[in-house]
Parts: sequence; structure tokens; C-alpha cells
Amino acid sequence: MNTKWIWLFSLLLTLGGQFAYAQAPTDKFWVMFTDKGDLSQWQPQDFLAQRSLDRRAVQGIPLKYSDYPVSKAYVGGVSGEGAAVRYPSKWLNAVSVRMDDVTAARVATLPYVKEVKRIPKVSLEMDPIPSTEARAGYSAGFSQAQIQMIGLDKLHKNGYNGHGILISMMDNGFRDANKNPYLSHLIQSDRLVATWDFVHGESNVFDQGDHGQWTLSILAGWGESSTDTSYWFAGSAHGASFILCHTEDDASETHQEEDNWVRAMEYADSIGADLFSTSLGYRTLDNDSYTYADMDGNTTIITIAADIAASKGIVVVNSAGNDGAAKMLAPSDGDSVISIGAVNASRLRANFSAMGPSFDGRIKPDISAMGEGCSFVRSSGVLSQGNGTSFSGPVAAGMAACILQSAPGTHNMDLYRAIIRSADRYTNPDTLYGYGIPNAPEAYRILTGNALPSVAVTTALLGDSIAIYPNPAIDHFSLAIDNGTQPWEGTFEMADAGGRVVWSREIKVGAFYNVLHFTRADDYAFLPSGRYVLRILDADRKLKNSSKLSIFTER
Repeated sequence: MNTKWIWLFSLLLTLGGQFAYAQAPTDKFWVMFTDKGDLSQWQPQDFLAQRSLDRRAVQGIPLKYSDYPVSKAYVGGVSGEGAAVRYPSKWLNAVSVRMDDVTAARVATLPYVKEVKRIPKVSLEMDPIPSTEARAGYSAGFSQAQIQMIGLDKLHKNGYNGHGILISMMDNGFRDANKNPYLSHLIQSDRLVATWDFVHGESNVFDQGDHGQWTLSILAGWGESSTDTSYWFAGSAHGASFILCHTEDDASETHQEEDNWVRAMEYADSIGADLFSTSLGYRTLDNDSYTYADMDGNTTIITIAADIAASKGIVVVNSAGNDGAAKMLAPSDGDSVISIGAVNASRLRANFSAMGPSFDGRIKPDISAMGEGCSFVRSSGVLSQGNGTSFSGPVAAGMAACILQSAPGTHNMDLYRAIIRSADRYTNPDTLYGYGIPNAPEAYRILTGNALPSVAVTTALLGDSIAIYPNPAIDHFSLAIDNGTQPWEGTFEMADAGGRVVWSREIKVGAFYNVLHFTRADDYAFLPSGRYVLRILDADRKLKNSSKLSIFTER
């Protein structure tokens, strides 16, 4: 044969072999490691933010093996075998890779590899399209039904709106949330702490995904108008701060892997999230996937990771799913995950709400909240209503955030138990409602040992208005301040009849409705009976407001 043709034939064989290898089918796998190598090279500050370390410290949770990063040498070894590394998981001590079966067999023989697991395909549990046509508002209490059902309005009126709590949400994106007028306060007051798109590897989470924007509005939405109360809206934790994670890929026909969610959880933990609110559920699609028998709290990767998150002091709230009698979806089967079912405005179970129990017989869902006819805000800024446990989930998550704010330092599992104990079916739970519909004031009482203070002010205070109650005061008084969206620092001063300042407190006023409590024993035991003027000054000591207060030393 002519030498030229021999060379060309050899070249075609070579190219053909390379082409065949490049096109060889690959799947995603978890490569689980035996250990993490030398941990002495790491300091806690290398992989956790101070806020995350503080959360562990306040709950008495020590640094754990799962907090340390995966060995770079082990990941490099897996890559050296031909696997395409996606990203590591320190919680699972594993790395997510894409490889073919031949490569997987080689990787499995590495001395530091414990197991190679194919990642099963799963799907996003999307809610049905909202059953009620979009409207431009109903009344001053557009979200009132879902808030009042769980007694959350009473927490809000006491100034507990989630302020200081960092919530991470994982969903299919948050389309135009940065343009929605009912969510603008998050950006204006710097309470949108971080965003990351784990599908496309970028920080922009606002270019796709209506579902995530809907659920965010239920938690964080806020709107008040002094001229048209029909557009008012109050999210369940509108004063909280947020981390937004895009983990679900709608472009892949709703098929998605659990590893994006696991990665997002680790990311949010490292920043210092206090609470996870997720309206995603995961279901089987092929022969390698999970079955109901795997809904035992210990099998699915996503459930294992959710329980690990809880072990680090994070409150994990997840929608139970919309498949009714077809049972709940992972990770709602986790024993440390607060699984949320759905009811309607009449407190009756929605027929789509996923039933329990978990496969090993535990009560699931844990609790139920309003998810049928639930109020939310569309990406366009139009108020609407819709159905799904995706909606009851953020309603309940907001309640958990507000209670956590009211009882700083509470262990996450103590909060879990208090919420369950407050529910209306606590003594007689079932597999439809779980422990029932929770009651926020009762959960507050269980955690603090005190009844939630009664609030005399029941109407909104516009602008910089304040209200003092009770007035006259004897052994205590409270200030209710409607502050709008911008937090500020200032001074409260009390002057006597002669104009002398006899009492002063530096104070931080959060966004929205605030209630500040003062007691005679702790704050003004030295003051005699009389009439005083209470002045509120801003950071530049300019007068913001003043009001008269009478104090009596005895009844």
C-alpha cells in the first residue's frame, strides 16, 4: 500500500478512536472517600465565615469532621483517572464527577475511594399553575389569611419579623425579583446577602425561574401604601436577610440532580445561614432511582445532606410535595427536617398535599400551613393566589424565622420541637396533617416560658410614627415604631417637666414594624412618678419624634 495511504488510514483510525471516546456516554457519579487526609493544615476560618462559627458556638455545636474540606489530593487522583470533576462535597466527603462506566471502575480501585455511586435522576416538584387569576390586590390584608392562621400576625405586631435571621432559599431561579416592587426593600436595606446560580456558575439568579420568585415573595414580600391599602402585603419573614441559590435547571425538562442542592447547602452554611427554606421535592425517574422504601430518612443523598445541615444548627424547612396519596418526597423524610403539608383557608387539608408516613413509620408531614389559595406576588409585581406545598413551605419557614428572632440562641431542634408542640393536633397526629397547624404565640411561650406580650396598637403607624403603651406606665412600657424599609440607629431620651434629660438609651431600629420593651426593674427604677416627654433622635441627634409618657410608681 502507498505510504501516503497508510499514513492517512492510520490517521483516520486515530481520529475515529478519539471521536468514539469523546462521544462515549457519561453519567454523573458521587465518588465517596474513606477519609479527608491531613486536617492539621486547616483553620476553621479557612472554610467557615465567622457568622457560621458563631451559630455553632451559641448552640454549643463543636466543629465536626464534616466541616473540613475534601482532600485536594484525592480529588486530583480521581481527575487523573479521566473523570471530569464537577465539585466536591465536604459534608458527604465526596466529589461529584462525570465519567463513563469504564472510568468509574478504575476510580473505584483507588485506595482512598470508599464507594462510587451513580447519581439518580430526579425532578423538581413544581406547583400547579395558580388556580386564581392574577388580581391587583384585594384588601389591606391580602396575605392576612395565611399569616393569621398560624398566629404570625401577633409576632409581627411585637416586632418579630425575622430581623437578624439569615434565610437561604434553593429553587429554580428568582426571575425579576430584583425588579419586583414588593421585594425592593431587600436590596435597599442590604438584606440580600448573597446569590449564586449553581446551574450556570454565575451570580445572576434573576434571569429565570418564576417559581423561586413566587416562594421568595411569600417569605420576604412587603408593601404598604398610605393611600391604597388594597395593595398591602406582608411576607411571613419580611424583615429577614436572604441568600438566593438557583439549583434547579428548568431547561433540562425539570430533570435535575441532588448535588446542586447539596452544594448550595454547604455554600449557605459557610456564609452563616440560620434557616433553609426549600420548595423542591425529589422523585424517581429511572431504574437507578429512589422508591418509597428509600423515604426512610437515611437513604437519599439530599436527605442525608439536609440532616447534616440540621446537625450544624440550621433550621431546615421543606415542602412535603403535591402528590397526595403518593407520599412525601425527599428530603422531607429527614428526621431533622420540618416537612410542611398544605391546608386551605378553612384549615382543611388540600387534596394535593403529600401524605405520610415516612417509610420507617414516622409522622410526616410534620406540620401544615396554608398552601391552597395562598397569597404571593408574581414577578410582574401583581398580587395573586396559588396552590401547592411550595407555598405552605415558606409560610411556615417565616414563622420559624420570627420565633428564632424572638428567642436568640435557641437550639434549632428545640425550635423544631416547640413548633410541633404548638400545633393543634399535637396530641393526636396523623399522616394527613402531621401534628397539625402550628401556633406562633404558643411556640414562643414554650421556648421563652413567657406569654407573648399583648400589643395595644393594632393599626399601622405610618411614617416615623410611634405609639407608647400602656400609658400611663407602672412596671413596664413598650414603644411601637413603624419605620419603613430603612433601619437606623439613634437615641431615646426621656425629659422631666423641667426639660432635663433623666433617661437615655442608644438603640437600633430595624426595618418595618418594631416593638421595644422597657421594664421598671431594668430600665427606669430610679424615676419617680410624673409626666415625661420621650424624644427620639437620629444618629445626628436630630429630633425624629416625641411623645408624652406618664409613669406611676405604684398602682
